[in-house]
Amino acid sequence: MDRAPLPVIHEVIPSEVLATIFEEHAKCEWRAPAIDQRVCRFWRQIVLNTPRAWRYLEISHCEINHPNLRKLQSWLNRSGAVPLHIRVGIDNAFNSGDNGQAIRDLLNKHRTRIASLRMASGSRYLFEDREFPCLRLLDIAMLYWDSTTIHFRSFPELRSLRLSMSVQSTVVRLNDLTAIESLVLCDLTCTSLVQHSPSLTTLMLDSVSLGDTISSRVDFPSLTYLSLYNVRGLKPHINASRLVTYHEGADTIHESFSTPLPSLLEYGVYGPDSGDLGLTKWHILFPNISRVAIRAVPCVLVLFLHSLSAHLRFLLVLRLICVGYLWEDIGLTEADQKTMKNLIGVRSAACHMDVELCFEKSPYRIPIFFGAVSHRSIKWLCKLTHVQHPDFPW
Repeated sequence: MDRAPLPVIHEVIPSEVLATIFEEHAKCEWRAPAIDQRVCRFWRQIVLNTPRAWRYLEISHCEINHPNLRKLQSWLNRSGAVPLHIRVGIDNAFNSGDNGQAIRDLLNKHRTRIASLRMASGSRYLFEDREFPCLRLLDIAMLYWDSTTIHFRSFPELRSLRLSMSVQSTVVRLNDLTAIESLVLCDLTCTSLVQHSPSLTTLMLDSVSLGDTISSRVDFPSLTYLSLYNVRGLKPHINASRLVTYHEGADTIHESFSTPLPSLLEYGVYGPDSGDLGLTKWHILFPNISRVAIRAVPCVLVLFLHSLSAHLRFLLVLRLICVGYLWEDIGLTEADQKTMKNLIGVRSAACHMDVELCFEKSPYRIPIFFGAVSHRSIKWLCKLTHVQHPDFPW
């Protein structure tokens, strides 16, 4: 007896469910709609009638000529009226030339529904005298600006801002923004940071000058992720009762938080000297850290691990230590690694617990909760990765 033919998927799953699947596929793979619609005519009909599947758009080097710009326009038209999430991976795409003008015109036509915009580089030509009423995330790895001052009055709904500037003379006036939740800045001067202390959950500053004088304690009640590199004068005034992750460079180690941080679980430091890794201070300020990442020269790392194995009553919940050489192109020698393993073995045996020791070298593959604890880490994070806020997973 012949078996009945197996039903195809769209005969079993309702069209509404398939549309939801296509939307979720697009979140994982932004080019998914162009792939899904080629499966069969039935799928193509569903995909073309699912605007939310077309809300993610990536513009790369291969799409800057005019024929492909027409394809981008078609893609945007298929997204209907839903909010857009756009990535532009073209350096200096908006600065000059016919192609730059064409891309600016294309995005300008749909700017009122752009919810997130990530750009490899950008200039004022895209933003000047234009409103972006629903933009919630703006991420520009290298911003070329003709003026020394940037105003953000055009972004009333902006919640996540990441900027790396081409010149340090640039001033970002944060008073033009309403309530920023995620702020990542590099190589610039900013003002009115304190204004956003109640709403900030993520704060990463690299070589940032504070245009305002901060002389008293500032409460950051929502802050969970903090990274400071080459930023002085801010750390002693931060009161962050919910802080979970903190990274810093050697320049801020000599400063101290005004109060202990019992909520802190993850701590990373770049470039400490032998006198900077005081366990007594750590035990008082960070009594509950369970994960530590350190970039330093071998003798400093060995001294720290030796102190850790000798003072068993400090950092009782520490379970993971990631260590790496200060200079990225050099790894730790086998002799150094053996010495460090032995020291951690002493602590593990004495405390009757397992402490994991990870050795790292460039490119770092340390656990993701540390991001990149290395020199110029925030600038690289702006360009290569993103610290995602749960409200902005795009």
